[in-house]
Amino acid sequence: MRLTLSSKGVVLLAVPTAAQLFLAGMVFWTQRAHVGAEQWAAHSKEVLSQTHVVLADAEAVVAATRLYAAAGAGSGVPAESAGNDLRADLDRLEFLVSDNPGQSEHVRAAQSAADALVARRDAVVRAAGDGNGDRAVRLAAAAGSTADLAQVRSVLVTFAREEERLDRDRAEGLKAAGRWVDRVLVGGAAVSFLLTAGVWVVFHRGISRRFAALVNNTRRLAAGQPLAAPLSGTDEIADLDRAFRATAAELTRAADRLRESADQIQDLYDHAPCGYHSVDPDGTIVAMNQTELRWLGRPADQVMGRSKFVDAVSPASRETYWATFARMVETGAASDVELEVLRADGTTFPVLLNSTAVRDPDGRFVRSRSILTDLTERKRAEDEVRRLNTDLEVRVRDRTADLAEANRTLAARNEENELFVYSVSHDLRSPLVNLQGFSQELRLTFGDLRDVLTAPDVPAGVRDRAAGLLDRDADESLRFILAGVMRLSGIIDALLRLSRVGRVEYQCRWVDVGAAVGRIVGSLHKTVADKGAEVAVGPLPPAWGDATAVEQVFANLIGNALNYLDPVRPGRIEVGVVPSPGGRTGSRTSSGTTAWASRRRTSTRSSRRSSGSTRTSRPARGWAWRSSAGSPTATAGGSGSSPRRGPGVRFS
Repeated sequence: MRLTLSSKGVVLLAVPTAAQLFLAGMVFWTQRAHVGAEQWAAHSKEVLSQTHVVLADAEAVVAATRLYAAAGAGSGVPAESAGNDLRADLDRLEFLVSDNPGQSEHVRAAQSAADALVARRDAVVRAAGDGNGDRAVRLAAAAGSTADLAQVRSVLVTFAREEERLDRDRAEGLKAAGRWVDRVLVGGAAVSFLLTAGVWVVFHRGISRRFAALVNNTRRLAAGQPLAAPLSGTDEIADLDRAFRATAAELTRAADRLRESADQIQDLYDHAPCGYHSVDPDGTIVAMNQTELRWLGRPADQVMGRSKFVDAVSPASRETYWATFARMVETGAASDVELEVLRADGTTFPVLLNSTAVRDPDGRFVRSRSILTDLTERKRAEDEVRRLNTDLEVRVRDRTADLAEANRTLAARNEENELFVYSVSHDLRSPLVNLQGFSQELRLTFGDLRDVLTAPDVPAGVRDRAAGLLDRDADESLRFILAGVMRLSGIIDALLRLSRVGRVEYQCRWVDVGAAVGRIVGSLHKTVADKGAEVAVGPLPPAWGDATAVEQVFANLIGNALNYLDPVRPGRIEVGVVPSPGGRTGSRTSSGTTAWASRRRTSTRSSRRSSGSTRTSRPARGWAWRSSAGSPTATAGGSGSSPRRGPGVRFS
């Protein structure tokens, strides 16, 4: 059962209280018994006294009766009133012994005898009143009167003896009650003392001594000593001891953590990669970490509290330091001040000083918080950067001169190439012009021949044969010659532009792609016929771009398609437009040898073609063009393909 302090307190108070109540009850009972014994003793005395009164009254009645009979009625003897008190005293005596049936019986017997005496008195008084004195005397002297008095006396003597016995018994009871009272008082005092001593012992052991143990544990905890053994029990003191021990354990852990944190902070302060120090208003060093002490090469006992920081500053930087110190004291901070600091061996090294002021509640300067950063490596790095910059400037000048010389050489070579290409293109253009002129002459000549053939004197067989040659072969050949001339003219123009690459921009305009493709297909008619291929040109929208570049795109695509057709089966080349998200994409599809190509940002690609067991690798020039929102744009250098083994490939 768990006894709390309140329960123990109730027990400690209840036990002596119960004992005191018991003792009080015993004292009250014995006192009451003693009082009762005293009352019964007094009652016995009163009964005995009343018995004597009654006996005296009876004797007085007998004496008054005899005297009245002898003296006569006129003598003045109060015989009539002599028996009046006897009845009242007997009633009083009967009342006093009403709790004792035996005594009450004796009183009633005495009352009967007393009634007889009173009756004889009354008879004597009547006889004397009637003048019969003799009769009165005889009645008064009769033996009956003496017998009645003896009866009363006998009864009262027996009654008195019994009452005396009761008186002795009650006196002895009174003494016994007195002895009980004494015993109870002495015993109560002894029990009270013992209970008080027991309560004190229990309180001392169960409460006071355990509280003393708690107080001792608090002193041990404050002194950092181990705690005493845990207190036993289930009351609040034991709970308090357990709670105190848990708190002490937590405080110990917190103290350990705090000590560890303090050690870490101190370690961080002492071994930080920068120097820390504090100076008082006189500039005397009051704190400095190990890093700065190591930089200065001085022990702590020679620095802190004994020297001023200005003593560790080189003479060249002392004026700057004092100005910085005054500004820090006045404004509360000074930052990014470069100084030179002296080591113990006399050497110096550059540092960067940052300081803040610590003030008291009245605003007076107390000490500084200063950080020193070693600038040795930074200065060395800055010197190295300056050296490298100088070397770089020299190299840049040399390289600039080399590049200028190379540019001059390249410009001279470009000029030579341009002159060469110009000369070649000029030399090619002259026979091309002649070829074009003679082609026109041939066309005129073909016209004249048709006119000649229409003459009536020409035989019909000759006319038909010649007309067939002119209509079928001559015109077609002439058309192919003119298309080749136009294409060769474009190639010459491309060579001229190539000679001016980097200086000439594309001339973008709307290009009739259909017409350009038609010219290309026309110029390749002979090749298409020799390959047994079919070229189908669909509707093509105009494109925004350089006309020559667009024409070269399709010339390369169609030419490559013809060059790499599968010779064992007829080929079909389709040029058209397929829709794509956001615009339209030009498409050229060929069937024949499988071709693989990937989208690139270059104008020249290498494509592998395979036919049967033969594989060839040739350069293929690719172009692609797109139209978006109704504005097609030709772009040099990009193409896409959808290769399929067997049937061919589609370029877009």
